[in-house]
Amino acid sequence: MRSFINRIVFFVTFGMLAVTGVASAEQYVGGNRTEAVYIAWTADDNGHLQGQVQVISLNQSNPSKTNATNASFAGNRSGSNVSLVFPMLSAFGGSTWTGRIGGQALSLDIPTTNGTPTELAGL
Repeated sequence: MRSFINRIVFFVTFGMLAVTGVASAEQYVGGNRTEAVYIAWTADDNGHLQGQVQVISLNQSNPSKTNATNASFAGNRSGSNVSLVFPMLSAFGGSTWTGRIGGQALSLDIPTTNGTPTELAGL
């Protein structure tokens, strides 16, 4: 099965969080005509990430309904580079999403198998 990449661009909605052991917390949203994506994470001083992603998409067989997908991830941030790693038993089945943060925007490459790469503009 061929693998394709979706490019998603997110915009930050939240900055720092004052919690013991957490150096920062960030939230990003993005979407297109058929999907909305929300990503949030906390990071420690070493760039280790713990977070959640939520995807709401139109149901392909019944566009009057939506599908919701949620998953936790771990990851790393080094400078402007990020990688989000999903567990094998998660909704995203062990995949790794990589990308870059530029200014207040997050751009992620998301592996897909549907053959239709999509760019999601920030909301």
